[in-house]
Amino acid sequence: MYILSSVLPTFLGTNFLGIVGLLSGWIGIFVYDPFVGLPWISNILYLVNLSLPRSKNKIGLYLSVITIVFGLLLIGFRELPINEGRGSDQVTVGIGFGIWILSFVLLFLDRMNHKK
Repeated sequence: MYILSSVLPTFLGTNFLGIVGLLSGWIGIFVYDPFVGLPWISNILYLVNLSLPRSKNKIGLYLSVITIVFGLLLIGFRELPINEGRGSDQVTVGIGFGIWILSFVLLFLDRMNHKK
């Protein structure tokens, strides 16, 4: 699901694919935009969570919750910069976002099913 979300449009009405968001989202950390920076960090948390062994399932469960919360902040993102002249498009989240969050929820459910 995570990989599928990278090739789908993240926002409605644009061709902004998930992979572009993954590669450029780190900028949100440096411009102090929580609607970009924290959702981007959720990618890192997700990948760390995937790499955790089953013996660390409790940590994985907590990481899943944080990942979902951080990811959901992208709903508040409304302006997508389109050029260096401060031009932007008004956007709302699209199918790529939904599949991306679904990948987080599926990992959370997996961690819930294997808790000790």
